[in-house]
Amino acid sequence: MSTSGEKKIQEHYDTIADVYDHHYDKPRGRCYHTHISTYIMNALPKGGKLLDIGCGTGLFVERYITAGGCAVGLDISSKMIQKARRRCTACNYTLGTGEKIPFVIIHLMRSPVCLCSVMLKIPKRC
Repeated sequence: MSTSGEKKIQEHYDTIADVYDHHYDKPRGRCYHTHISTYIMNALPKGGKLLDIGCGTGLFVERYITAGGCAVGLDISSKMIQKARRRCTACNYTLGTGEKIPFVIIHLMRSPVCLCSVMLKIPKRC
């Protein structure tokens, strides 16, 4: 992606960071998030390591760490990272993108493709 494309995405998420979680305060958004995060939690190893690319305000990173895992959240938006750090001070968050991960990954999950398929299983009705 071009630098200007990254900048537009970063600016968009910086702009909506303060209202981003409001969606999950409503019944439909809460149902959606609960369904997706529960499905992903069940697919991940208990007490494992997670790199959440596009972590936003850290909702999932917080849940994974609370369940005993180790996680790092990565997001393009500095304002989303600020919100995430306020949400969970014990969690680790880093500014960056999935295209340019700002550190070396020592351990990869068995099948990174499995998380892509998870996103396709969205509940029809909440």
